[in-house]
Amino acid sequence: MIRNTAALLLCAGALFAATHTGAQLSDPIPESIPYGALTLRVVDWVQIPNSDGAPAQLNVALPSPDNSGRVFVNDQRGYLHVIQNNTVSEYFDVYGVLTNASTEWFFGTGLNSFAFHPDFANNGKFYTVHMEAPTTGTPDFIQTEHTNVLRHTIVTEWTALDPAANTFSGSHVELLRVEAPTYNHAIQQIGFNPTAEPGDADYGMLYVTHGDGDELPSARAQSLNSLHGSILRLDTAGNNSSNGRYGIPSDNPFANDGNPDTLGEIWAYGFRN
Repeated sequence: MIRNTAALLLCAGALFAATHTGAQLSDPIPESIPYGALTLRVVDWVQIPNSDGAPAQLNVALPSPDNSGRVFVNDQRGYLHVIQNNTVSEYFDVYGVLTNASTEWFFGTGLNSFAFHPDFANNGKFYTVHMEAPTTGTPDFIQTEHTNVLRHTIVTEWTALDPAANTFSGSHVELLRVEAPTYNHAIQQIGFNPTAEPGDADYGMLYVTHGDGDELPSARAQSLNSLHGSILRLDTAGNNSSNGRYGIPSDNPFANDGNPDTLGEIWAYGFRN
């Protein structure tokens, strides 16, 4: 081990000396990299219908966690589609229900993301992300660093009456609403741990990615008393949050730190977007 380490240090020293005495390496990797045996073939599969007179703005495609073989796709203009047996149909018009949703599809305002609860086959629950004007509801979290509030960014929980149906019918409840100073860097992708099994501590925990608000200078992403710039971890079956609509898992890093200035929802922080 010592001999190998010494040899590596000698080689590194020689390379350093060569590159700092004018003897530049003309080609640090002289041998070409051979092709592997794996070939990737890309073919057209299905065409998602246009929306609002233009090609659909697709963002996420997810398999249904009920072993049905269905794949769901969101259009940022407010539609969810289902693909089964190579056939596309509209699962439902989300914005037809969320009539206050911001209809702009640019930046972060559209129907950005969705996620199925791992027990969707039984409980019919899934989640979406969208934005609304600040006059449409009361935020669960306000941002005080900047006076500007351009939008609210919202996570909604949906419950399908028949999880196996290819057309949605059911109910919804607003899970979380946060003030956003701009259209950008708000709540984006959401999801569950795909490897968690029933009985695991992470089963049914919804991860919510929240950008820093895109208004600089900002220290929000480095602050534990702001959801901005953080990954949140929420218990979708709990109710010990301030609004009573979700739970704060006891094993979250700051859930039981005894500091009233930290938010227990935060799983990790310091993110730009």
